[in-house]
Amino acid sequence: MHRVVSSFNQSQSYISRFHDLDWLHGFEAGLRLKGGIHALELTYQGASKSFKATGLIPGSINKYTDKLRYSANSLAVGYQLGNGVLGMGTDLLFQIYKVKYEEGLTKHSFSNIQHMTAFKLYLMVTFKGDTGIDFALQPFVIIPSKAYDLRPLADILHTEAGSREEKWVRYGLTISFYNGKK
Repeated sequence: MHRVVSSFNQSQSYISRFHDLDWLHGFEAGLRLKGGIHALELTYQGASKSFKATGLIPGSINKYTDKLRYSANSLAVGYQLGNGVLGMGTDLLFQIYKVKYEEGLTKHSFSNIQHMTAFKLYLMVTFKGDTGIDFALQPFVIIPSKAYDLRPLADILHTEAGSREEKWVRYGLTISFYNGKK
């Protein structure tokens, strides 16, 4: 994905270019059913990142802004094993990836949506709270079941895709707050 956007940046006369997709931020919410050291979870996970690139309108001193937005939304079913302080878990995610590009000059908008499953593996460290709400840190890795097809993004941006597909493995940190039975 970096190569496609980088190639597009080089083909444009932007004053400020699109940045690389180095990180996403988002929201996760769910339900957990816990019994002993085992737990089952059902969650929604959403993450996105938006970028802007600015250029000058040809033959003018006025500016235009192109926009590029990435999002990854997931519904997940998971299993967690933990002793109240340390734990680990895995989720099966049903993901929707969306890339949307808006041209500032023509006001045209193009988008591409791809669906795939993925596996999320994580560790967990839980810090007990005084008021019944616990705080947990969960470093994770998300491994998609198939590669992301770069051709639609390259076609939208009128540039070369380089490799046609890219497996978008993501690493990150989830900060969770748990209430109820832990």
